[in-house]
Amino acid sequence: MSSSMSSLRTGPATRRAATTVSATAVQLETDPVAAHRALSQLRMQLIGAWQLVCLWRRRSRDRAALRSLSPRDIRDFCPRQAEAEEEMNKPFWRA
Repeated sequence: MSSSMSSLRTGPATRRAATTVSATAVQLETDPVAAHRALSQLRMQLIGAWQLVCLWRRRSRDRAALRSLSPRDIRDFCPRQAEAEEEMNKPFWRA
């Protein structure tokens, strides 16, 4: 490893971050309320991430189903073919 890389890893910012993480870990070990709060925040973030993945999967399935329809079926619920094509060609992460 180069000397510049090792100095980056042991620089003042890195030492402060390590100290902060260490202090936070000690606080969580000794303060059950803080630990519960941190776990609750983590849980909410994980739930939000899972809901986003579920939304993306649903969009992907819906757009695949739209692509499988015939033009006649599409006209039943969408008068403009261009709108349907625009929707079915969107990536799953776009609303």
